[in-house]
Amino acid sequence: MARQGHYPAMSRQIENILTLSARLAEHEGITHWGVSRRLSGKGDLLDRLEKGGDLRTRTAEHMLERLSALWPDDLEWPASIPRPAPVPPRHRRWRDDWIFRILR
Repeated sequence: MARQGHYPAMSRQIENILTLSARLAEHEGITHWGVSRRLSGKGDLLDRLEKGGDLRTRTAEHMLERLSALWPDDLEWPASIPRPAPVPPRHRRWRDDWIFRILR
């Protein structure tokens, strides 16, 4: 299923998360379930977003930060999507630290 492109009636942040997730999944040769698990610990989160689900602003920001941190060096970040600045480890939430250690 193609997951890139415009997602109508969604916030720009969610549209960016879905677009980036689709590119990462394709590049890594994994399913969107795998990307969803890396981002949130929940395999179905991206599906819920595609079906109209929503996120709190800070949760969406954290997901974009995680995508940026997990983004492979050999894959170009889309120019149309602002890339978050790296988050120093001391500013991450504790939950982020364990997910980075396990899934990196």
